[in-house]
Amino acid sequence: MVGTTSGPVPPGTGLRRVRVRPIRPDDEQRLADFHAHLSAETIRRRFFNAHPVLSPRELDRFTHVDGDLRLAVVAVEDDEIIGVGRYESVPGTDDVEAAFVVRDDHQGRGLGTELVRHIAEEAARHGKRRLVAETLLDNRPMLRAFAHLPGMRRRMVDGIWEVDVPLRPDRQG
Repeated sequence: MVGTTSGPVPPGTGLRRVRVRPIRPDDEQRLADFHAHLSAETIRRRFFNAHPVLSPRELDRFTHVDGDLRLAVVAVEDDEIIGVGRYESVPGTDDVEAAFVVRDDHQGRGLGTELVRHIAEEAARHGKRRLVAETLLDNRPMLRAFAHLPGMRRRMVDGIWEVDVPLRPDRQG
């Protein structure tokens, strides 16, 4: 299971410590609140269309994961979710499809990169072969976060970037 980590906070920035931890079933309301704070543009980039409210079924699915076939981590500051990263196994393969989203007022802090790193490490630890993702052409922040992973490749297919990252299992775990 993915562990809880805290990232350093640059001195004088006024930023608080951010923890990255596994999502929990009791995060449903925090996740709903998080989603409500996302701009329409951030939602469009994450879901590829308007999706202003998460349904009760989605909240249940997003917060109840097994940590192997489906995994999610959250970036938390002051008990509020400010970012979510997740993967879901692609049926019939050793691949996982990854996605992440960071609340608008926390974008540009490197949280997306940190969430992607956690997702990739955990997928590799579970023996997954590749991390794949799709993103809209204008979603440069998502592409930059994935670009921090070694071996990341991308190709444009039907107006969408397809991202492909080979994973290497953690030999220490």
